[in-house]
Amino acid sequence: MWHENYRYTLYYVILALSFILSLYFSFLIYFIALFLAVFAAHGFVYLHTKEWKSDTFRYWTLLVFSCGLLFSTVAYINNIDDFIPTENFGEGLQFLRDQNIETTIFSHYTRSEYLSYGGMKTFIDDNFLYAPNAKGRWEDSNRLLKSEDINNVIAIMNRYNIQYIWVDEQMIDEVWRGDEIELLFLLRYSPNVFENVFDNGDVQIYKLRSQDA
Repeated sequence: MWHENYRYTLYYVILALSFILSLYFSFLIYFIALFLAVFAAHGFVYLHTKEWKSDTFRYWTLLVFSCGLLFSTVAYINNIDDFIPTENFGEGLQFLRDQNIETTIFSHYTRSEYLSYGGMKTFIDDNFLYAPNAKGRWEDSNRLLKSEDINNVIAIMNRYNIQYIWVDEQMIDEVWRGDEIELLFLLRYSPNVFENVFDNGDVQIYKLRSQDA
């Protein structure tokens, strides 16, 4: 009994540490998902083999758990096309790789992990702990996304050597609620400043034109 309690305590400690570390190392979320799957399977087996006072109650309890797992899996499969990175993301990343870009790519910080994976130098990501001048970059990132002044946008981009800006449909819904406002408006309606160099219907990539042109 002592060994069994010790084992469960160790499971909880590992899970708690994984959750904490995942705040700084996002790839650990996959480890957590695997760990939870194993833990859930162990619990299901325990419920199945445990002696119950009522077999009928055990049957319905396990049936409810099984249906919950089945329905959640079906819902996941039905929505998998909406998850990122999508195939369109891959096309956008491949385009950027083909450009041999040495300057910074700007996007919402939630996209930076995918851009970094594609070999791009990003402005800021969700690992703020390791970002140089994290507070200043966070503030300038918000200023850039919400700016309505083209000169302010150009100044921030030049300050951080940003040449490309990545936007996608889900990001547009999340940041601008689907409206053509602020930075998105400037990107689309400032052809003398920004060039739309890639658009596959989901991902759009804009390039800052040379200021000497």
